[in-house]
Amino acid sequence: VLFLANDPYLHTDFIYKREHLIDTWCKQFGIKYNGSMPKLYFTEDEKEKVLKKLPSSKPLFFIQISGGVSNQDFPISWTRDLPMPIAQKVVDHMVEKGYDIVQIRRQDQYALDQAPWIDLNLREMMCSLLFADKLLLIDSVAQHACAEKKKKCVVTWVGHKPENFGY
Repeated sequence: VLFLANDPYLHTDFIYKREHLIDTWCKQFGIKYNGSMPKLYFTEDEKEKVLKKLPSSKPLFFIQISGGVSNQDFPISWTRDLPMPIAQKVVDHMVEKGYDIVQIRRQDQYALDQAPWIDLNLREMMCSLLFADKLLLIDSVAQHACAEKKKKCVVTWVGHKPENFGY
């Protein structure tokens, strides 16, 4: 067993935005990175169960405005999250365009109007992305899952740079 406990977020080359997070992590452990990506696999049963939880009468617009761990002291991070008033304007516009809204969030995070909460665990959330017609995401696990599935999405970068976190 090899225990990999170094933190690439605290490495000088990453902090000063000299390289991508993946490159920093690999360098810390002496691993040659060849550009490979993790693979996500979902069974047909998983897809069917997730699809039943989603709205189904209109095209789906997925939006994620915040991330992080559960019950944070500060639920909004200016370096990562979309401001609620701007996000609400986007949702209102997409509703006018005829979309059903799916807000990717936990129950303890702020909710947007016209975006009912859907109880999805992490794996179900990643699977649900397959059914989205349009996506607006922050730098988060959803963005990484979309990258693996080659699913086009718009990712906002407030305080971070895609050269260090994105694809």
